[in-house]
Amino acid sequence: MAYNPFNFFRRNQKTLFAILTVFIMIMFTLSSGLGGGADFFDWLPQWLGRQAGKKGEHLCTIDGRKVYDGQLRELNRQRVMANRFMSLAAQQTMLTLNGVVSELSGKLSPEARNILQQVAQEEGFLRFFASNPELAVQVPQLLERMKANTARILSLPEARAEDKEAARAKIAALSLMLSGSGDHYFTNVPNRNSRDLIEFLLWQKKADQLGIRLTRADVARLIQDEFYGYFRSDVQVRKLLQQQMEGFQMERCLDAIGEEFRVRLAQTALLGSLSPQMSQELGTGFPAFPIAYELFTHYRDQCSATTMAAIPVPVANFLDQVTQSPTEDELRRLFEQYKNNDYNPTRETPGFKEPRRIRLAYFGVSGEEPYYRQAAEQLLRQAEEQAKVGSALTVPLPGISPAWVAGAIGPSLGGELLLQQAYARYEREQRDTTLFRYQSPGLSVERLSESMVARPATAAAVLAAVAGQSTAWGHPGVSVTLSIGPPVAYELRHRIRGSVPVVLSMLPTPSLLPQLAAADAAFQQAIPRPLPLEAVRQQLSQQLIRETARRLAFGDSPTAVPGAPTILVGDVQKFIDEVRKLSNDGRLRPSQKDKIAEVEKYIQEFVTRRGLTLRGNREPRHEWNLEDDPELAPLVVAQREAVRQAARSHGGTTYIPFGRSFFWRDTARREALNTLYLPTYYPEERLDPFRRQTSPEGTVQWIVWRVEEWPSRTLTYTEARPMVLAEWKRQQARRLAQQQAEALAQAIRNNPQSQPATLKYVVDDARLEFAARFADPQARDRIRPFLIEGVAPLSTVTNPTAQPLFPLIPTVPQPLHPFRIVPSENVKYPAREMAQALLDKRTEPPKTVFLLHDEPRDHFYVVTILQRDVKTRLEFENAILRAPFNDPNRNMVLNSFQLQMRERTVESVLALLKREFRYEETEEQKKKLDESERRREDT
Repeated sequence: MAYNPFNFFRRNQKTLFAILTVFIMIMFTLSSGLGGGADFFDWLPQWLGRQAGKKGEHLCTIDGRKVYDGQLRELNRQRVMANRFMSLAAQQTMLTLNGVVSELSGKLSPEARNILQQVAQEEGFLRFFASNPELAVQVPQLLERMKANTARILSLPEARAEDKEAARAKIAALSLMLSGSGDHYFTNVPNRNSRDLIEFLLWQKKADQLGIRLTRADVARLIQDEFYGYFRSDVQVRKLLQQQMEGFQMERCLDAIGEEFRVRLAQTALLGSLSPQMSQELGTGFPAFPIAYELFTHYRDQCSATTMAAIPVPVANFLDQVTQSPTEDELRRLFEQYKNNDYNPTRETPGFKEPRRIRLAYFGVSGEEPYYRQAAEQLLRQAEEQAKVGSALTVPLPGISPAWVAGAIGPSLGGELLLQQAYARYEREQRDTTLFRYQSPGLSVERLSESMVARPATAAAVLAAVAGQSTAWGHPGVSVTLSIGPPVAYELRHRIRGSVPVVLSMLPTPSLLPQLAAADAAFQQAIPRPLPLEAVRQQLSQQLIRETARRLAFGDSPTAVPGAPTILVGDVQKFIDEVRKLSNDGRLRPSQKDKIAEVEKYIQEFVTRRGLTLRGNREPRHEWNLEDDPELAPLVVAQREAVRQAARSHGGTTYIPFGRSFFWRDTARREALNTLYLPTYYPEERLDPFRRQTSPEGTVQWIVWRVEEWPSRTLTYTEARPMVLAEWKRQQARRLAQQQAEALAQAIRNNPQSQPATLKYVVDDARLEFAARFADPQARDRIRPFLIEGVAPLSTVTNPTAQPLFPLIPTVPQPLHPFRIVPSENVKYPAREMAQALLDKRTEPPKTVFLLHDEPRDHFYVVTILQRDVKTRLEFENAILRAPFNDPNRNMVLNSFQLQMRERTVESVLALLKREFRYEETEEQKKKLDESERRREDT
């Protein structure tokens, strides 16, 4: 009979069940049920994984023991866990410390409270600077200044105990601000690549050699000391880490933090404190002893700026020169490779996934609309009538409820009284302006005030000038002014006559004081008086109507005149509040059709009644082509103008994609914006309605909101085929553009002119010859050369790529800061290696030509070195040796010099550690480590 397993089971079922029961009991005993690496079935696979990791790539040898890639991966994980714990703990401690300051605010002295309020205001600037790439370099200096201001409280002669406690808490919170801003807390040893991890292993061995041992109790105490004793509970931090990191275990985290502290202690033993403040407190200086000449050479190397010229060679100009056609198989392979990548023109690799799309709606308000002007005229007219009869009733305006304008105009503020107040303000401004201009050393047509021109003699001089009658004015010193016109000549003579008594009265005589008083009276009498009310009544009436209309539209001005009409909430703000209320603060969803219809009805009634124009893009647009919609052109112009005004200091414009603010709540964290029908002021928060920015359509405040959103989706090959074909052609055109860029560079090299003074014209001639090859005017316009200024490790140019090749206005020097390339209209998407490539080439001789490209490789840049401004010893003495102690540029140079000395010292100590611990790596291993370093930097 054949073997039957069921017969075997029936014969031995008691024995088998007994064995199974014992096996289940063993499994139950080994499993604690806690998970997270706390029982046998968690740590066994991890242990096996670590053992298996040793079979990875062999990267180097330390003390005869091989170091494997798997070992470094595990070390990287432990370090990430430790650094995240400390960063989260720093953030929690900052909240606790700021809470202490808030609790003590009611017990502070007035002086201490004012200082802390000033520091709190500066914190807003600090966060803004930290989020702006152009300003981020100023964060450390601003932070130190805030700490120094807070420390002033400790030295106040009448400082209370609460003042000092609040000051210490605030200084501690500021000290932790940068530490808790990222994931890497222990900055003394980075954790970026395999080389950083190998250096960490070397420091660990040095700590072992020095006998540095830390128990978990020691680590807990060091954590408390690190956070000034205000890190009172780690429950919330542990919860966050358990969500972020699979297999998180607090005991292992403490061990990893202990290793970070051990390495820090070993570095302190060999190098002194890495913190200048701690070095001063402990008396442990950094082991670097430079001489004065080294500081001079450092200043010369870091601050000697090179100027370069760049000619863009756009790939778009060569798309029509791609004559070959791809096969369907080529297109399908390209589609399959990138079909799940989001479309993003800032990257070299394509993406055929359709990105999120939105529709916007907006309108513009200037306060000059007939609706608001008529309401203002009626309001002032009714106010005048009420003032006459003493009524305190409000004025019912069309479309404006009485409750809204209640209290706007009282019975004592009639139209005539408001006109008198407006004239008093005009009279005061005219007197101040005329006095300033009358006392100014120079005089021109621009310096003639309204009062001066309105004087009969000046008016006669104007008429004489118009008639061509230009004669001398009876004073020998006036004849030289005839070239600027008789009105100016007359005013100059009048000023001389008025000033002579003042000058003569200064001669020392027994009657000096009476002479000075009389002379001053004569001078004051000579100053033109403001025009009378009747002369400017019409002008002031129109101005009063305009101001009232704007107050009705926008609310009261921050600089409103005391006693003038006050509208606490403007019509526009009322609209924003009402729409936000109807949309539940922007949380409407497309399925809520009734609520959307209600919001749309309110918006339509609002704009129709006020004669406004409701606009927006009809077709959905994604982040990268939103600015191309013609219906959104006014918003794009307003955004560009706002950016240009902010970047005026460096003579150029910083490029900020228009669609960014409508798609992302937080760009750095890629936190998506998902609100609908949430109106906001654009392009920035509400401005003073009387100083509102100017656009081509007038002085306008734009109100904009998102109407609809479509999520991203994966396209089929048929839908994406036009995008795939365009990408294939772009890749072919990229090769053509690079070849033409190399030919253009060679043409500049072959030009016989080599003097720095003529190189700019050589570049422009080469650009003109190159651009003439393209018949399309738009293609020629894309080839617009520009300067790259201030190429030096420490630069005074905020945006080095913003200037045209022949700028009308030179770049205004700014404080020193590390050189960087920020997005601009000339280089919208700079490559990450572009700044370093420029710095590497900065010491080459003039007429050196090389190629760069932007991040998506849509533009190649032919860069020519024009000149280098090498700093002299005299400039060094003025900038460093003779500069004030608190000069920011001097401190920037000294800090960078100290940092360079520190880096060199650390490198030399690491070289000694490698020799001590017999560090070895082969040429093949060196290539792998270098590749790992580049790969980590790219990601």
